[in-house]
Amino acid sequence: DIYAKRFDANGNMVWPQTLVLTDAPGNQGKVRMAPIAPGEFVFTWEDQRNADPDIYAQKVNIAGQTLWSDPFIVFGDSGTPSFCPQRNPRIVGTSDNAVVVVWEDFRLDDQNPDLFAQKINAAGNLLWGAGGVAFGVAEFAQSGARLDADSNGGCYIVWDDFRNGNSPNDDIY
Repeated sequence: DIYAKRFDANGNMVWPQTLVLTDAPGNQGKVRMAPIAPGEFVFTWEDQRNADPDIYAQKVNIAGQTLWSDPFIVFGDSGTPSFCPQRNPRIVGTSDNAVVVVWEDFRLDDQNPDLFAQKINAAGNLLWGAGGVAFGVAEFAQSGARLDADSNGGCYIVWDDFRNGNSPNDDIY
């Protein structure tokens, strides 16, 4: 389960109740968050409420209200014949008040993750297709993505890449 609290600059709790981001069955974890518009934030996490981990998200305003449908699935293939884990989401807010979420995905290789991304606008629309965009796809593993926003509504992404023969032949792309 994932909960949130808001504190002011003096350490006082601002929200009277703990905000429940998810209390679905199964494990939820590896939560990350990013600010978008003033007073709005998007949380993303790895969610195992189904057969395998999928990537979920929720937008929250400064008053502690959730603003997107529940559950909001960034990408999930649980329940499909070829389901595979999606893990370790990362998130960055973009200059156009959207977010980019990146995750490790095993849908193309069940032993080594590839990297996929999805852009979500402030209204909660998936902008890069239902499956996201594959951008780190090669032999062996691509993992450990780090993100930073650019000034044009996009972002820069770097990651650990093992396409040259796995460890100790890891590179940063």
